Amino acid sequence: MSNMRRTILLIRPEQDSRALQPLIEAMGYKVMIAPILDIVPLQNPLPNLSQIDALIFTSANAVRVFGARSDERNLEVFVVGNNTAAEAQKQGFQNIQNANGAVQDLAQLLNRHTELRFLYVRAKDIGQNLLTLCPRLEITEHIAYEARKASELSAQTIDALKSGQITAIPFFSKRTGEHFVDIISSHSDQKDIFNGLQRTKALCLAQAMIECVQQVPWQNIEVAKVLNRQGMLDLLQNIEN
Repeated sequence: MSNMRRTILLIRPEQDSRALQPLIEAMGYKVMIAPILDIVPLQNPLPNLSQIDALIFTSANAVRVFGARSDERNLEVFVVGNNTAAEAQKQGFQNIQNANGAVQDLAQLLNRHTELRFLYVRAKDIGQNLLTLCPRLEITEHIAYEARKASELSAQTIDALKSGQITAIPFFSKRTGEHFVDIISSHSDQKDIFNGLQRTKALCLAQAMIECVQQVPWQNIEVAKVLNRQGMLDLLQNIEN
């Protein structure tokens, strides 16, 4: 069956959602964007980059925020996957090492470079601590931004949820899933929202995210086969009717 006129709700930060929108629309879906996390750069001072051999990025947002703060583009860059690699290339970095996977894959790549001094540019809140996976490495952390939680969804978004207009909602992180559930669970129209979500599918990037969203009576919960953005796009492409 064609995906035409079916709607996907994107709740990722604005820039991440805008980057996904044309890819999802190309499948024939309509896209509604309602970010529940806002990327806010922090003014923590950067360390002396002359004492750093390579940068670590686990998100495109980290690349964007660092790129706005520093003109440094000659350092080697280690990234978690293709989306972050694409943003690093867009920002002008040339020497990019791509783990093409999850944080565990990045850790394996990093652990082969014990000779390097790393700067890990990250968010204030992270799902997994990379440092615990790389205990032998010299890694300095720089907390570059905070993903602040929105307090509510727009009336238009709530109406779409209640009416069952939303075919699916992709969840790319446990934090996003938990916050979405918090917002709708505390809403005055919670019962109507939950009724509408019985016609909506939750699409999780990883198995571990199921526990964050399973208290909602979804039509179904599906998990991507590959833990990256392309895995989520493949899940959207093959979503069952």
